[in-house]
Amino acid sequence: MTFQGTSAARRLVLPAMFLTLLCSCATIRYPLPAEDLRITDPNVLIGRLESRRARISTVSTTGRISAKLSGMPMSGRLTTLVSAAGLVRLDAWTPTWDLVGSFTGDPETFLYLSRFEGFCKTGTSSRTAISRVLPIRLDYPSLARILLGSAPLPAGVDFRIAWDTRTGLWLLSGRTTQGHLVRIWAEGDGVARRVVMNGPDGNADVRFEDIIQVDGERFPTNIVIEMDNYRTSLVFKEISVNGMTGSDDFQQICPEGFPIISVE
Repeated sequence: MTFQGTSAARRLVLPAMFLTLLCSCATIRYPLPAEDLRITDPNVLIGRLESRRARISTVSTTGRISAKLSGMPMSGRLTTLVSAAGLVRLDAWTPTWDLVGSFTGDPETFLYLSRFEGFCKTGTSSRTAISRVLPIRLDYPSLARILLGSAPLPAGVDFRIAWDTRTGLWLLSGRTTQGHLVRIWAEGDGVARRVVMNGPDGNADVRFEDIIQVDGERFPTNIVIEMDNYRTSLVFKEISVNGMTGSDDFQQICPEGFPIISVE
């Protein structure tokens, strides 16, 4: 009797488990938006991405950086200051707010200060040079735009647009003249959520997560950058959009007595 009861229970439980497995594996599909919200012309969404970028002149944040370089983890406090003119300042701090290192750059050159090691490094704002001092292997224009919460938009790309039913976002896709495949997921109002770039010189996956309202703009509190064996996460605790900045905030100054090393 016990054996028969167990078999009967199994006959009831196994189909239920199978149905549960099917439900858990089912992919959520987002229906196409209402007709008045649909975007059929990629230039419409590109215009909204650019319009949002034009509204944001500066962004400053306080938070943390977590990075993994070839399997080696690193983390610490980070403050950022970025302007639409392409000026970037990144400062790393100890838990007691002692400056550890600083990166100040413009579209032409950058200066990297390692205060504990007692030297500065300088170079042109190229992807290769920047990757030698930062755990972010991006070209300078892309780095600046991402820190402003915007998607890099390479020139000369013939974008197509489609509705991504898996994410509920609009998807722009196209190729650069260098052969890079560019995909940008964004909301209909021009808030970028993800950028993926694949090409001969590597792959990049940038995600803008946990969007909140800040100073009249929607802005991510977490930016994740993955490139080959590099993974960097920027988590912002405080964010200011379009705050006041001065030219002194981006001055590239190496402390007196510190040697300056070229990374070129």
